[in-house]
Amino acid sequence: MTLNNIHNHTTNTAESLSYLKASSQTRQRFNEYFSNGMNVAESCKAHADHLEITTDEGLESILANASLNPKAGTIHHWYSIWRKLKLGTRSGPELIAVKLHLFFLGQQTVQTNSLNMNEYSIFFTGT
Repeated sequence: MTLNNIHNHTTNTAESLSYLKASSQTRQRFNEYFSNGMNVAESCKAHADHLEITTDEGLESILANASLNPKAGTIHHWYSIWRKLKLGTRSGPELIAVKLHLFFLGQQTVQTNSLNMNEYSIFFTGT
């Protein structure tokens, strides 16, 4: 069997570029946006502005290229991962323990896996 690398369709269209996997540099840039306090919408806008400023020509193909300009769903997924790693869970006893830890110790950040949940059991049981 012989395989030829000839396509019967175009492979350099906006649609085909939108299926590319985002590069690690792009993901790192979005992690920096999140660390600077931006949410998903703000980071999308900031990244599009960055691409526009740094691109001389062919902006349309770069904006369509998901490896350089990922889709909103991808960015939302990255934000969810980043948020859980940096800020912890959004609900449950672990969140309450983190809030109490921050309040009583005046710390800015807490590693949630280092908390002793029994230390805060009085707040959960009411005793």
